[in-house]
Amino acid sequence: MWQQTQSEKREQLFPPGSAWKKALTPPQRETKAKKAEANHLLRMQVGLCVLLVGAVLLLRQLNKPVYEEFRREYAALTQQEGADGERLLQFAGSLAAGVQKKAEEFFRENASESTVERDASHAPDWDSTHLAAAFGKIKTVPAGSSQAALPVEFQPIAPLTDAWQVSSAFGWRKSPFAPKKTSEFHTGVDLGTGEGELVVAAADGTVTEARRSQSYGNCVKLLHGDGLATRYCHMQYIFVHPGDFVKQGDRLGTVGQTGAATGPHLHLELQWNDVCYDPQKSFSLA
Repeated sequence: MWQQTQSEKREQLFPPGSAWKKALTPPQRETKAKKAEANHLLRMQVGLCVLLVGAVLLLRQLNKPVYEEFRREYAALTQQEGADGERLLQFAGSLAAGVQKKAEEFFRENASESTVERDASHAPDWDSTHLAAAFGKIKTVPAGSSQAALPVEFQPIAPLTDAWQVSSAFGWRKSPFAPKKTSEFHTGVDLGTGEGELVVAAADGTVTEARRSQSYGNCVKLLHGDGLATRYCHMQYIFVHPGDFVKQGDRLGTVGQTGAATGPHLHLELQWNDVCYDPQKSFSLA
């Protein structure tokens, strides 16, 4: 005798498409969607918990009143009905912004305090002169130069026979060759005049140098006795030789722009015991 299987009996009792079969069929797709949503919410909550714990701990160290405010806000939010993931995310974003702001304020204040403390602890017990020099208001004269008046008697004449003008004085100046804002100490005085003008000896003396230098160009140095010497630089031509004795007013050469020069001029130096002094304090160069 033919026997019906259980599945066949169910098909006879509940034909496909019948309302009864639909009612008894388990909603598998709907169940899977709910499980996925629940898992997603769980992962979101775990992540938020980790974020909130770290943020709250940091905020507690930075600003306790703000920490208490966020703690009360979070407690109120969790007690509300329908506190879904989106609202938790909004709260986390607000908390993160607050933590960032307070962290910036905290580190800025501490950095300022530490800087003040560090500067105060390392500040030397200087007087106003030292402090002014440290901030560039007063620059010391480098070794080998002096801004004092020449300590010995010297009666030179002007080294040029034609008109001139002082284009660069003795002392600190902005370097015409080094990078911008670089200062250098000018060891002589520059007298601007036409190229080819005669250069003469400022006083009687012996030629100790008559050569070409990379920086000074064609230069002549005269020794006048008692440690006094004069140097004439950037000349176009030199008329004397080492060992020559010259009288005051004798021709030494002509004005040029050899060496490190930006134009035709005479660089004049006055030395005593190998220390450079301001020529304008001893020469009539006005």
